[in-house]
Amino acid sequence: DTLKDQSVLVAKPEVKAIADSSKVPAGYTRSTTAPKLPATITASNNVIKIYYKVDESQKLDYRVEYYLEGMDAPFDTLKDQNVLVAEPEVKAVADSSNVPAGYTRSTTAPKLPATITATDNVIKVYYKVDESQKLDYRVEHYLDGETFPFDITTQLSVLVASPEVKNVSDSDTLPAGYTRNRVEPVLPTTITKENKVIKIIYSENEITINYTADTNGSVTNASETIHAVSGKPQGSTATASNGYHFVNWTNEAGEVVSTDAAYVPAKVGGLHVAATYTAHFEADPVAPPTEPTPDEPTGTTPDGPTPAAAPTAATGVLGEAFAPVQPEVGVLGEALAPEVGVLGEAKGPGTGDAAPIAGWSLLIVGAIITLGITARKRKKEEQ
Repeated sequence: DTLKDQSVLVAKPEVKAIADSSKVPAGYTRSTTAPKLPATITASNNVIKIYYKVDESQKLDYRVEYYLEGMDAPFDTLKDQNVLVAEPEVKAVADSSNVPAGYTRSTTAPKLPATITATDNVIKVYYKVDESQKLDYRVEHYLDGETFPFDITTQLSVLVASPEVKNVSDSDTLPAGYTRNRVEPVLPTTITKENKVIKIIYSENEITINYTADTNGSVTNASETIHAVSGKPQGSTATASNGYHFVNWTNEAGEVVSTDAAYVPAKVGGLHVAATYTAHFEADPVAPPTEPTPDEPTGTTPDGPTPAAAPTAATGVLGEAFAPVQPEVGVLGEALAPEVGVLGEAKGPGTGDAAPIAGWSLLIVGAIITLGITARKRKKEEQ
């Protein structure tokens, strides 16, 4: 600033004091004058210069807030920052020491350099995810009880800024009959340089096979639960109720799967599958009554019982007539004394053993015929 048209009397040319300019910038205070006051004004020494310096005691406070993009609240704040009122411009601010891994500075508000005032005294620094910062990890797939993985999924990564893994996919080569059992470590998990392997353990499926019977029989085994791959079903045996017989086993679709009473299900597509099998039974057939033939004797006649056939003369074992027995001749041609027969009669000449044997034969044949007729009569009465 310049204050013009100032004057002193020639008789009193000394200037003892000068007022400060009304335009002294904020934050400055008078430092000195040249020449020093009091100063004598002459025709040639007619300029007084007043110098101002920064007033170190005049300051403006401000703070720096640090944000992750998309967040409303700062994750860190740098307080008690200030600038001189004489020099209120902030050209740069340092990053927070608490910036999360995987983030990089994005922008500031207001943009730097920024002038601090009594009202504009907050600088916000924003950070965004650094897509170039990543952590690699892999997923190993195990069948329960095995120590070596049957598959490994590699080339997986997460951003350092977002290192959490919330879910992982099953193996494309997972054998049939197995289902995921557990994940180690439990998800979600945070990937680090040390924690970079996720294990999925699969267990063999369990299936239940049911065996039922209709109302005319029973089964020995109502159900069983086995492993789908390594299980060995015991099966079930169907037993028909009294008066019925087993027909077949059918599945839930009504298709016949076996005609054997003892049934053990086979694998379907290499696996045991859950199913229900039903045993079926039918009534036994009833035999019709036997009708007598016309020429069979009935055992009775209008005049009484049918007479038995008269006994015939006895014959030999093969139907031959017994030859007459001749009297035995002694050593010197003498006739021997007659022998006593079976029933005690004497055997005279022309009467040997044939007579009593023939009598017994007739008696036996008659008894057999009588028994046969009696048996047929009883059978017809029972029918």
